[in-house]
Amino acid sequence: MGGVELLRSKAEECLEKARAIGDRQRARLLLVQAHNYLKYAEETEARQLSARHVDYREGLSGIAALRRGV
Repeated sequence: MGGVELLRSKAEECLEKARAIGDRQRARLLLVQAHNYLKYAEETEARQLSARHVDYREGLSGIAALRRGV
């Protein structure tokens, strides 16, 4: 999940820059960028968790098949 942490770190950097900036329009753009990073991080994490869940279910069905002697 290193990619997810990297995206969250980039979002945090954007938020810090937005806090320090005096130009409201530029700050607003940084906030939108931070939001996009966080949204992408959540989507990435959901895909990773979903893939793990599928792998787990496939593993369980493989074990069940072995028990049945298939």
